[in-house]
Amino acid sequence: MKYELEIIRELLSECGIHHKFDPLVKPEKHHRMKTLEFYLTQNDINYMYFSDTDSLAITNINPESEFAPLCHTLIMPSKDSLDVLVHISNTEYAEDVIEMIECSLSSVLPEELHYRIMGVI
Repeated sequence: MKYELEIIRELLSECGIHHKFDPLVKPEKHHRMKTLEFYLTQNDINYMYFSDTDSLAITNINPESEFAPLCHTLIMPSKDSLDVLVHISNTEYAEDVIEMIECSLSSVLPEELHYRIMGVI
């Protein structure tokens, strides 16, 4: 993030604009992320939000919960949907885990909030 900030500073300076960046000012949260947070909270799903990347990681779900497969997923907004990255430690069952994650996301999110699983980490 520091590299991008330096590039922006240089570009503004070259244009004659001397701007002081305030580290306390963060970009506004994407509207899909706000909606996602609302539905996660409604279903008692814990997550960590990262404002620098406007993404969130789902954490600490009760193993008995129907949403347990969502644990250790990273979700971020894209142009027309939410992108999901999945952490799977045992790739032998990757297809089954992805299917369970899709089922869990479908039951948590409303139909108008589209998502796509981008990959497995």
